[in-house]
Amino acid sequence: MGIVEAGSLEPAPPCPHPAAAYFAEQLKTLMGQYRVRTPAGKPRKLTPLRLQQMLSAQYPGWRRSQSQMYRLYRAESLPYLDDICVIAEFFGVSPRLFVSDRAL
Repeated sequence: MGIVEAGSLEPAPPCPHPAAAYFAEQLKTLMGQYRVRTPAGKPRKLTPLRLQQMLSAQYPGWRRSQSQMYRLYRAESLPYLDDICVIAEFFGVSPRLFVSDRAL
């Protein structure tokens, strides 16, 4: 059970796993550099929802729900190896980008 702050009935959110936090940080950096266009041609930032939709279309064997993508984005869950590989390939980077060289 989480810690409850004085005057609050909500428990404090748990600290994310360091590897999940590192992955999410790298993912957010890549997503911030990427723009998508609407059918009308307007540029939009890449959101976790849009990324999940694009990955599902481009990699039919990769199955992650919208909520699973949001959990990865928010460092609420650890990525699987196939998540790392698919996302790295999509952005054209090495999967090593998502794995820290330092002990976490």
